[in-house]
Amino acid sequence: MNDNNAGADGKAAPDWDAVRKQFPTTEKLAFLNSGMKVILPRCVADAMHEWIEDVYDTAGEMAFAMAETEKTRSAVAETFGASKDDISLIKNTSEGISIIAQGFPWREGDNVVISEIEHENNTFPWRYLASRGVETRFAKPDVPGSWRSPGSPTAMVIVPICPSLRPFAVRAASS
Repeated sequence: MNDNNAGADGKAAPDWDAVRKQFPTTEKLAFLNSGMKVILPRCVADAMHEWIEDVYDTAGEMAFAMAETEKTRSAVAETFGASKDDISLIKNTSEGISIIAQGFPWREGDNVVISEIEHENNTFPWRYLASRGVETRFAKPDVPGSWRSPGSPTAMVIVPICPSLRPFAVRAASS
């Protein structure tokens, strides 16, 4: 192995030129809007095309096969060093938030705190819990000029935390 291509762990370093070629948009533009939408790499477009062809040719014999889902879960688990049993495949973050919000063992009087500047998809699942006696509290961004960064998620929640707070939803990144 060429030491120039090895990472600190001795494994081969990624071929960043090959990775960049997977994103044709970057040949023309500097794309920075990944918070709102993403550009798909060519390999994803190829996989989508294969999936559609399977649906057309065999009514989705492989596309809807549980064995393929399990192979994907295993690959994701291996990538992140997790157990396959800890991996759930969902279509997007909004669906995951809804699963958590609806599946959590809420008690009447519980509350959840979210930022008042959240993306709407991180507000709806929590707001709907009002019918189960769960209050959604909205933390406000910091006052400009304070010692904390304005809009900092940790700074916003200092005030609303209380004993009836159970889960806590906060964005890690936003556009």
